[in-house]
Amino acid sequence: MFNKKKSLTAEELLKNVYRKIQKFFDGQDIALPQTARAVIAHDMKYNWTRLGYSCYDLASLAKVRNKKWVIAFGLACGSYPADYFDCDIAAINLVDKKRLTTAMSVHRLLKNNSYFINSLVYCLKSGLLRVNQKGVLGKAVVPIINFSQIERFFFRRFQAEPYLFDRDGNPVVKKSALYKVEFEDLLVEAFCRVIISLS
Repeated sequence: MFNKKKSLTAEELLKNVYRKIQKFFDGQDIALPQTARAVIAHDMKYNWTRLGYSCYDLASLAKVRNKKWVIAFGLACGSYPADYFDCDIAAINLVDKKRLTTAMSVHRLLKNNSYFINSLVYCLKSGLLRVNQKGVLGKAVVPIINFSQIERFFFRRFQAEPYLFDRDGNPVVKKSALYKVEFEDLLVEAFCRVIISLS
């Protein structure tokens, strides 16, 4: 007998949300020439720098009303500054109609999504969801998603190792948060409303 999944990791949740947004807007997959890496964290000491990235391999182009959007799913990668993060969903409005929508131009746009400036949502290694409120989409996302109400969608709350902290003073993750499956469609609806409202 097939057992229906009762919970999702944050990565599974956001990847499913990305796919459903793509389907809702009839988005077309874009074959990027290579992984697009946007800086999301850094550590500078003396004469060296370590960078963490969000790496985008999954991207699509969607037309919403009369505007085109690039929507992409990214995973944290690179050096240790990225260890605090997990994944994100980027959505970039192609305001300039002259902008090319070739795979190379989309690659460049995603590389410029530094510090989740064009992300609908990003996720920490703990499984907790965050929005860059100073980002392009942050002010539109926050009123639609009441982040204080997200707790009711936890299947399992994030658990930290007691007395253990990483080099940045963040608690070491013992168990990441898991989400109830029904949270997925709520996020899809909310993010689609954001994209439509900005189109």
